[in-house]
Amino acid sequence: MLKDYVQLVQGVNPTRHNKLSRDEEYYDQQAFEADLMIDSSLLKNSSNENTVQEGDVLINQMKQKAVIVSKKNAGKVFTINFIKVIFLDSRLDKKYFVYLYNENEYLKKQKDKNIQGSTLQKIPLHLIEQFDIPILPIEEQKRIGDTYFTLLSLIHNTQERMTKHQLLTRQILEKYIQERSVSYE
Repeated sequence: MLKDYVQLVQGVNPTRHNKLSRDEEYYDQQAFEADLMIDSSLLKNSSNENTVQEGDVLINQMKQKAVIVSKKNAGKVFTINFIKVIFLDSRLDKKYFVYLYNENEYLKKQKDKNIQGSTLQKIPLHLIEQFDIPILPIEEQKRIGDTYFTLLSLIHNTQERMTKHQLLTRQILEKYIQERSVSYE
């Protein structure tokens, strides 16, 4: 079971949380989306339960996806929509865990079975801890995790290039129309 390898910590409720100091900010959906496309280096988990550090693993309860926190988002206070995954020892690789949580069919079936709520669908922390996860030798976990993050990086880079090509194509077509059209203002 997952709880044999990790400890899960629920994020804070911003409405009940003490006000942030000047240099603190919340880890939000935008930070999560940014981290979803970044291959973070593996660092030890942070000591403060309510903040995230580079290399921490977070689960987004709204999307049922996991990420490794980037340097850009280090020091932020994570909210109730996120769960911090604290690895108890080195038997489970962080990148492999992220792959399992995001892509593994066996885990997807467990997530689908345990989602609760009609409008806001979440999986309670105590049920996530009960997930059965496939454990491989650590070297195989690392290879799978590295391969998955390489794929994420390739997808991100390809999407960036496609966006640039779309923009350039639109600009060229608009310029062409402007130059050729008699009624274009």
